[in-house]
Order: sequence, then structure tokens, then C-alpha cells
Amino acid sequence: MQRLDRELFDEFKRVDGICRDMFSSQRGVSEYIEQMERDFAYGRQRIPSWERDYRSLKRVRWLRNQIAHEMTATDCAVDDVEYLQDFHSRLLCQQDPLAVLRRTRKAVRPATPQPQPTLKKQISYSEQEPTDIGKRLLWGMTVLGVLVILGVLLFVKQM
Repeated sequence: MQRLDRELFDEFKRVDGICRDMFSSQRGVSEYIEQMERDFAYGRQRIPSWERDYRSLKRVRWLRNQIAHEMTATDCAVDDVEYLQDFHSRLLCQQDPLAVLRRTRKAVRPATPQPQPTLKKQISYSEQEPTDIGKRLLWGMTVLGVLVILGVLLFVKQM
């Protein structure tokens, strides 16, 4: 293993560890790439470095796998190691593509929830205010009730 391959491998392990913690997953960088794929069209429109980061992460993952599983020399370049170092620091500062996308989505959403239209309570028949006709009917029934009671009292008194 050449020095550059070793540097890439070590830096990849650091980035992979952070990604594992971020996603609570054993898949690390692979999970990060999958998350980017889920939001690819949206992220690509809003984050300038989205596509570059996506392609670079796939490349360094492939290089890491080549280093880990094959004994042949890789085409690892200084740029690949520098990219991983830069990505590592952006992860720590939450300036990586997924963190920026998350903040962008929060900014797009309204800060306060929109008030929901309230449904009027359906009033039962006994709770309704009487209308004019209802008031007259109620008044008439009351007067009739009083007259009936007076009539009964007079009838009982004469006996």
C-alpha cells in the first residue's frame, strides 16, 4: 500500500465513522450516498456542490474498496485525499450537502404553522336560542300553563 493510499484509507475511516454516527447505521458513507440519491433532484437544484460531492464520495468509496480488497495499485490522487479532508471538516461544521439541504428545507417551510380553520360546534336542539316564533310559542305555552293552573285552583276552591 502506497502512502497516498494509506492517507485516503485513514481519512475515509474518519468520514465513515462520522456518517455511521449521523445515521446510526453501520453503512456510513454508503448511507450518506443513499440519502443524497433520495433527494438528488431537489438537492442538485439548491446546493451548488451537490453533484460534485455525490460523484466524489462515490469515487473515494470505490478507491477505498480497491485499497481494502485488492493488492493492485489504485489511481488514487492527491485531490482525492484533499477532497476527503475537506468533506470531513464540512461534516464537522455541518456544511456538508445534507446538512445544508436540511437547513434549506427549514427555511422554505413557514416558521409558524398556519392556523387551521376551526369547526363550529354543532349545537343541539336544547342549546339553541329560541327564534321569534319560538319565543312567542314559549310565551304562549307559559301563559296557557298559568291559566290552566288558575282554572284548576278555582275549580278546587268551589268544591
